Amino acid sequence: RTPQDYHGDDERTREWQTALRLWTKAGGAKAGVARPVLVPNGLLLGRTPQDYLLAAVRGIKGPDLEQALLLLPFAGAVDLLRRLLPLVQRAAAPELTSRVVIFCVRVHHRQLSGTSDLAPLLRDLHSAL
Repeated sequence: RTPQDYHGDDERTREWQTALRLWTKAGGAKAGVARPVLVPNGLLLGRTPQDYLLAAVRGIKGPDLEQALLLLPFAGAVDLLRRLLPLVQRAAAPELTSRVVIFCVRVHHRQLSGTSDLAPLLRDLHSAL
């Protein structure tokens, strides 16, 4: 797998990129140090983060899904929307992803519309839906 496969796992990818920069700066292979490797997250069960998210959301029954989304704080809902954007753009399970996006936007509409930093995300979601 390549780092692009783990795009949704931003923290692990940033750590790997930092290690790679430090490895390059230190002389890398010339210094006899092994190149850093992006180790897959074992909790993802061999899936990409987007595929794991989709499987997790699919595993929640309809009425329970709305209850689970209601429990998300605003920051969690924003993170979920960011992670759902690639799924919406590639049309993976369009009914389910659209339902989750629309429900989150409806529940957190006031905060989303009041945060100018989220305008590009909302525009991207709107165009993808």
